[in-house]
Amino acid sequence: METTINDIFKTAAKYFLKDFKRKGGSQKKVAQELGITPSYVSSVINGSRTASLTLFEQIAFMISGKPLDEFLWVGRRLINGLSPILEKEKELYDTPEELISKLTYYLVDHQRMQKALKDEQWLFQEAINRADYGIVIASSERKVLACNAAYQRLFGYPDEIIATRDMSVYVRYGRNQMANLEKFDKDIQEAFASRVPISHIVELKDGRLIKRDVFPLHRGTKLAGRLAHLTDISSTKSKPTRNNS
Repeated sequence: METTINDIFKTAAKYFLKDFKRKGGSQKKVAQELGITPSYVSSVINGSRTASLTLFEQIAFMISGKPLDEFLWVGRRLINGLSPILEKEKELYDTPEELISKLTYYLVDHQRMQKALKDEQWLFQEAINRADYGIVIASSERKVLACNAAYQRLFGYPDEIIATRDMSVYVRYGRNQMANLEKFDKDIQEAFASRVPISHIVELKDGRLIKRDVFPLHRGTKLAGRLAHLTDISSTKSKPTRNNS
């Protein structure tokens, strides 16, 4: 029977949880930090529930301090009856066949993770592309993690601008289309600084009105990024009076 990533994760988690709990950690604390229920964390750790690759990475790092690939490496060794810590002198004399076999296992695990990540990214992108309003998600460092086709169409971003995945580049390009640059710059600064949801109406030079709703995304108490919804409301809202004085 094929060993699944769930099996490997469960085995590694059981090993690392002992030391994690000795240091005062608990599954409840992990759940609180990630903003999910303790029962959800428990079901992922005991292998009864499949988690997203991101959640696997988060839980693995919290209970072991290791990236997911190293975490799974330990689980794979334990499943194969090996010490979780590399015994260099003993294993130095493994035959080439044994080394190839071990490396194959690790390569398969890595390929599974890469495929799972690509599948998740594809599904997420397909889902947001079905929305008829603009969506953009950026990290707290202003790296664009995702945006949809409607967002690109709203402001006419060229593909090469979208490819930068840099919110600062997107903003600079968008400034060229704003009817009121002073208001736009002020609104952008306010959106980046706010720790609570905030909304603005953006007026473009072509007369369109875009409603921008920005939602801060938190991981525990730490700001992780922001999600923005942008909707063309030109047909439902009269244009604001322009002050040319």
